[in-house]
Amino acid sequence: MKHLYLVISIVSLTSIFSCGSDINDFDPEKSPVKGVIGGEDWEYQSANGLYNASYGFIEGRMLPDSLADPCAVRVTSKPHLFFRVPAQRYNFNLPTIDGSAVVNFNFDNGSKNLTASGGYIEIVEISGNYAIGALNAVFDDENEVQGTFLIQICN
Repeated sequence: MKHLYLVISIVSLTSIFSCGSDINDFDPEKSPVKGVIGGEDWEYQSANGLYNASYGFIEGRMLPDSLADPCAVRVTSKPHLFFRVPAQRYNFNLPTIDGSAVVNFNFDNGSKNLTASGGYIEIVEISGNYAIGALNAVFDDENEVQGTFLIQICN
């Protein structure tokens, strides 16, 4: 009987720890968010976000530049993605009925701003310093991105 209990305990612990390895295997560098914005190829290199404690949201930008400090960039004239998402682990279909999760395609120099009309944004891990997730956002054939991301929380 003790052997049976030991085997059940080991199997249970293995399954608990294997669930956590999914997040550890989630690597934004292997499949970063990329696609097209305004019909032009685009790829995420860094992202910054601000946590709004009053409303429980993270808002920020996914940028096409690899930056040592993504928090130093608050405004950019380059094509980028703006996002707002509740600060919780969840998969949000786009667009959300209440507007709580939003992804906008922003063109060069702010010449155009399109809100994703389909897809999802998912937060798989979140802390006070970062959020990791996956995104598939679509407006039309010329504005569509998908992949994984790491957002640096800047406050």
